[in-house]
Amino acid sequence: MFSRDAAFSSTLDNFLSFTILEINGVRISIREVIKLVANNLGGVHFDTHAATQIAPIEFKKDETVRALRLAMFHIAKATSAGVEELASLCSPFPDYNEFLGHYSAGDQKAHVLHFESHQWMEVQYPENTRTSAISILAVLEPLPQERKLSTLISFALRDLSGFEVALSSEGDVKAFYSRGKKRIDLRLDDQRKIRPIGKRVYLKFSIEKNGLNTLLEIDLHGRKKKESFEYPIGDLDLQRCVIGGRQNGKLGAGFLLSELCILSKNDSITNDNIIRYFQYRYLR
Repeated sequence: MFSRDAAFSSTLDNFLSFTILEINGVRISIREVIKLVANNLGGVHFDTHAATQIAPIEFKKDETVRALRLAMFHIAKATSAGVEELASLCSPFPDYNEFLGHYSAGDQKAHVLHFESHQWMEVQYPENTRTSAISILAVLEPLPQERKLSTLISFALRDLSGFEVALSSEGDVKAFYSRGKKRIDLRLDDQRKIRPIGKRVYLKFSIEKNGLNTLLEIDLHGRKKKESFEYPIGDLDLQRCVIGGRQNGKLGAGFLLSELCILSKNDSITNDNIIRYFQYRYLR
């Protein structure tokens, strides 16, 4: 009943009606234990008389108190396992093995990562970290940029190619893939006067191997651009990721990072769910 290895599905009514305790021949269900402890024997609502109407037992005995306490422990253990399973089913995130990296701010004000143009972080990937796609989803606040085009995040691949995402001084974004002298890029320009500099926004970038084509995609706070290029790439064999700069750590962007997800796939349902989560958590 209370072991993860022996879990089973049950309706709420069946669960609450389950007999969890028996004292001197008096059978007590989960529902009754909760009523006794939460409603009659706890806090300002302590009412032994009302409790005896639910279960005619002696509540002042130490063994009765210990039995009720143990029953509550098992109820909490069982429901916690159920809530964890429910939360995982409701989570916007895929299985963790599909993550190439994830940072969450937690307390939003205390743990936001602050990058200036000369500050950056890097991650080395083990050999044969291969994928056919990379999706980057982030919530950040772009700061005023020192140069016309500053790098938000970049990837170095073992075949000497690279994938890079950049932010312009006006708040436009750009993603490009390069190998040697060959390069494909996608830029999302905003002709409006209102720019995201100094505003918290969500971003989504992706590169995907698509047969003999390469698909690049940008989504800046609901403004989207996607293009499929006639440019074949092999599996993306990741070597290194740099956040807040190019591969040499230079030409970096200034921004405040609230959350960052890097996934080894480009699934529209997963991406939409994560963006919706971003909107509820950070952008309401």
